[in-house]
Amino acid sequence: MLTAILLRLLPLWNWLRGAAGALRGLIGRYPLQAALIASLCLSGWLWHGWDREKAHHLSDRAAAEETMRQFRAASDANAAAAIAQVKAAEARSAQQAKDNTHVETEIRTVYRDRAGAYADRMRLDQVCRSDPAAATQDHPAPLDHGPGGEAVVLERADFDQLVANTARLEAAHEWGEGLIRDGAAVALPELVQ
Repeated sequence: MLTAILLRLLPLWNWLRGAAGALRGLIGRYPLQAALIASLCLSGWLWHGWDREKAHHLSDRAAAEETMRQFRAASDANAAAAIAQVKAAEARSAQQAKDNTHVETEIRTVYRDRAGAYADRMRLDQVCRSDPAAATQDHPAPLDHGPGGEAVVLERADFDQLVANTARLEAAHEWGEGLIRDGAAVALPELVQ
């Protein structure tokens, strides 16, 4: 069977050999025209390949543009989510500041009342009594030192300033604790001494 097929292809092989010889003869006789025909064939082949490359480039460009469109859409969505998150945090912070203002007012009222009563009760003329006979001397010797040797004497304005600062710091501490409770802050670990 194989030999029968080869016997049928033998005339075709002879014809192809003859055509190749004739082509070599034409190229030998007309070299410039043969080079022109070869360059035209090559140009046509490249032009056909360029159309395929152009189609690939166009599809790649379309895919890149789609990717960029998806990227922009995701970026815009993330920006909107971030803006909403910031606005929620600002609203939460404003509410906490408002609540802290109320807490600070209450703390200031309590401290002012307690500190005022304490200051009136612990005035220098109330806790330190001196000898009336020694009042004419430059430095009268006190009979009773009142609260003890550890006592610190302040002017009322300084005392009121300390009370105001204590109330402000207490309110700031309460505000910080509120931030920790709301999850907006974390507590620092206790320092080991």
